[in-house]
Amino acid sequence: MNVAEVTRRRLEDQVVLVTGGGSGIGRAIACACAAEGAHVVVADVDTDAAESTAGAIATGGGSALAVRTDVRSPESQDGLFLRVEERFGRLDVLVNNAGIFHVAPLLDFPLDYWQRVFAVNVEGALLATQRAGRMMQRQEPHPLTRCRGKIPNIEPATDTSR
Repeated sequence: MNVAEVTRRRLEDQVVLVTGGGSGIGRAIACACAAEGAHVVVADVDTDAAESTAGAIATGGGSALAVRTDVRSPESQDGLFLRVEERFGRLDVLVNNAGIFHVAPLLDFPLDYWQRVFAVNVEGALLATQRAGRMMQRQEPHPLTRCRGKIPNIEPATDTSR
């Protein structure tokens, strides 16, 4: 048995939720997880983008669910996690990927945009982590991984030092 055979389908039958999964790195992560056998939940504020990613996964033979989600909204996140629980009954991986950035010199950075960036990048990740953590605590460990869940966080590169 070679390494490729051992590592293939590492996420078989695990449920992976990717925030910001409609485009960019989030889309790539969602597609890669599906290729590894995961059931993927694509959460994005852009419904068309989420559906496009989920459609690409389904076309490739994978399992995906698109859910329009504004990570800044506790109510929107509640709805997202309710859909995950109803559809799959568990969550094995939350990838906090949703994020926005704005390039501007620090001394000229608009406060309203800073607040929006913070709400998406920090508060959105907090809200998702809280909901995922509660869900993961309630569930039995996955039979293959013996783990209740994992939560990697991805933060957009933001440089305001110019």
